[in-house]
Amino acid sequence: MIQNSASRKGVPFLPETDFIMVNADKQSGSVIFYIFLAIGLLAMLTFSVIDSSRTNSTAQQGYRIAEDLYSQASNIQSAILECVYTYPDGGGDLDSDGDIDSDDNDNIPYPLEPNDANNPATNGTSDNEVRYIQCPGAPSGEEFIYDGVGTKGRFLPPPKWGFGEWDYYNDSDGVRIEIVGEDDDRASVRGVNAVAGRYEDCQADVTENGACGPLCLTIWLVRATCP
Repeated sequence: MIQNSASRKGVPFLPETDFIMVNADKQSGSVIFYIFLAIGLLAMLTFSVIDSSRTNSTAQQGYRIAEDLYSQASNIQSAILECVYTYPDGGGDLDSDGDIDSDDNDNIPYPLEPNDANNPATNGTSDNEVRYIQCPGAPSGEEFIYDGVGTKGRFLPPPKWGFGEWDYYNDSDGVRIEIVGEDDDRASVRGVNAVAGRYEDCQADVTENGACGPLCLTIWLVRATCP
């Protein structure tokens, strides 16, 4: 009687069909492993692509916000400086006390804040929106820089979506314009920081969740001190 050589060596004898089943099980396990590995790699790749798309979208939105805000800020600065150069005396003795000093204007000849009592014309507002800026020293009826008679067709662009109106301040700290974002989302933060980056140190500030609101961009025309 002929014995299987494997049996003679102490190895349990397995019929040929058992060998086939064992090999099939091993191959099946290997295939399943590679399938799960492929699924995992595909999931990682998909997440990477989605994350990259979101990053690119945020960058593009931030770029558009930066371009719009910078264009608006440049428009406003140009209009203010035109007022300064056209009426260099700043309106003179605006409070009629016999002298020209900081009681008339903290920063002569820059325009006063819109709600300043020394304004040469009443604007009917209690806020400091840029659209209500007036030029001290301008002829009666031509004081308003924007949206009024004598403004040479100059109109303030509408606010950028997600941001409020530009405000104007003229006080002992200096002269500045400021805009507040309604939310400090990544695109808005990226945008205002890109705008600030176009100015020299102390000419622009970005504040998140400060006294002015969720996201605040301040651009200085005159600054008394630099932090």
